[in-house]
Formats: sequence, structure tokens, C-alpha cells
Amino acid sequence: MDDLSEGAHTMWVYVVSSTGVADPTPATHTWVIDLSAPETEITGGPSAITSSPSAAFSYRSPGEPSITTYRCRFEGGEWTPCDGGEATFEGLTDGEYTFEVIAVDSTGIADPTPATWSWEVDTTPPDTFITIRPDNPSQTPAASFAFASDERDVTYRCVFDVEEAP
Repeated sequence: MDDLSEGAHTMWVYVVSSTGVADPTPATHTWVIDLSAPETEITGGPSAITSSPSAAFSYRSPGEPSITTYRCRFEGGEWTPCDGGEATFEGLTDGEYTFEVIAVDSTGIADPTPATWSWEVDTTPPDTFITIRPDNPSQTPAASFAFASDERDVTYRCVFDVEEAP
């Protein structure tokens, strides 16, 4: 039997005696040919930029009831078993990170394209600079300001005429 198709197959074997009497309970064996690789997806993880030194992930293989294991890799390291659909990393320092996971089905076929999640840990407070300001002393009742930060994707908050910084 060569070139069997993917899917379930059953082999029935029975014996017939020399007098023509057939075995009433044939021996059977059923098996599944699985040639397709599973897919893997990461369903949860940290924001693209976070100040948290820990990262928790959830992952799964959609539509694959026969997944037996997962393998995970952190920062391009070795692939290691990571069953359970969750992975957590603690004690991360400032920097960029990548987490990858692949599903492996019950026949040993692994997803050839890992699910990947990249993020950045940034715990360093930003610094603010006033780049345009009125002269001091000034001879005009109008004031214009411009400011900048040493980080990207920041939100500026301004407070006017208070004694101390908020």
C-alpha cells in the first residue's frame, strides 16, 4: 500500500479456513496519516513598549486537537519544551526582546514558521528639554514654548504658575 492519502484508514484482516468458514471477528487496525504541519499563534503578550520587567505570553494551535507539545525560544536561544499554552519571563532589563513558539502535532510534525512576538522593555524615565522659551526678563505679556524629549512616543503634560513640579 503506497501513496495513501492523508486522513483515517482502516485495515481489516480475516481468515477463511480450508473448508470455507470465515472468521466472524476480523482483526482491524485504524490509523491516521497526518502530513500537514500545524499552525501556531501567540494570543497574548506585552505591549510593544513596556516598563514591566516581566512578560507573560499565551499561545495555541488553532484547529489542531492533536497537538502534543510546544517548543519555545527566547532571544534566539535553544528550542525548549513549553507545554501548557503559557510562558513567563521575569527580571528583564531595558532592551528589545523576541519570543517564538511552534506547535508539534502527535505525529512529530512541527510548525515550520514560528509565531513571533517582539517588544521593548524601557524602565528609564524620559528627560524633558525646553527648546524655545521667552527671555528672562521679558518685555512682552505673551510666552511661547517648545519642548522635546530624549525618548519617542511620549506624552507631554504642562503645568503653569505652580511653585513646585507636580
